[in-house]
Amino acid sequence: MLNDAKVKAQLAQSKAQFRAARSELASAEHARDKSARLVAEDILSNIALTEADFAVVVAKEKVAVAQAQLDIAEAALAACIVKAPFTGAVINTLFNRGEWVNAGDPFLELVNFYQLNIAIDIPPSLAQNLKPGLVTRIMDEAQTVGEAKVKTIFPVIDPASGLLRVVWQVFPHEGVLLSGRYVSLASWE
Repeated sequence: MLNDAKVKAQLAQSKAQFRAARSELASAEHARDKSARLVAEDILSNIALTEADFAVVVAKEKVAVAQAQLDIAEAALAACIVKAPFTGAVINTLFNRGEWVNAGDPFLELVNFYQLNIAIDIPPSLAQNLKPGLVTRIMDEAQTVGEAKVKTIFPVIDPASGLLRVVWQVFPHEGVLLSGRYVSLASWE
């Protein structure tokens, strides 16, 4: 959350201006109604009623302006809350609390739980039954904590290690954080 003290003060000011504008409108409507009664009793001329009607129109416009300013202040307060564009976790904070950040500067690093990939180097003999789209379970000891689906199988064996690289797309179960954990894949054969 960004520092919202100034925005909250502006919101309070906008609320007060809105209440004042509504009170002014109520007062103008009361004066118009009073003028209408006095015109009906031939105590005031019709011009007094016309002026009272005009004062009501002006007061309504002031209420509309105050409402717009209140909407802007509420939107500014809502903009003080920073929301991630995806479900994830903060893995690094780039600024300390209370430091100034320019608009557009990154200040957090997030990991997206639903776009995790694992690259595993395996012996070519284990890749015989692998094909893109194949799904297996992700295990943490004896507990299933998610699924992994084959995304890419590299077509070349690394000459130094003799291993084949397989990239798996990771789908953790709801509420499970896999970053920083040692997990294994269930057999896919």
